[in-house]
Amino acid sequence: MEAVILGCIPVLPKRLSYLEFFPEESLYPSNLENPKVESECAFKLLEMHYNSWQNNKLSNTDPLIEKIPTWKNKKAEYQELINSFKGKN
Repeated sequence: MEAVILGCIPVLPKRLSYLEFFPEESLYPSNLENPKVESECAFKLLEMHYNSWQNNKLSNTDPLIEKIPTWKNKKAEYQELINSFKGKN
């Protein structure tokens, strides 16, 4: 997550907690039973990002940064949750 904050574009398997934090364009289909297929899927996503970069069409990573749970971008959500408990016994 630190790398994304610094501007790196993530290439991650479509499993684990990545689904909660990263958009679809950062995820490749996961196939743990077949490492060759999984590596081919990862390569295709890397190739897509590379081609976008070559054509100057690479999307800005700022929207990705907003999806990473940090105090800065979760503060309002936490405050709302805390406020919902006020007055409840």
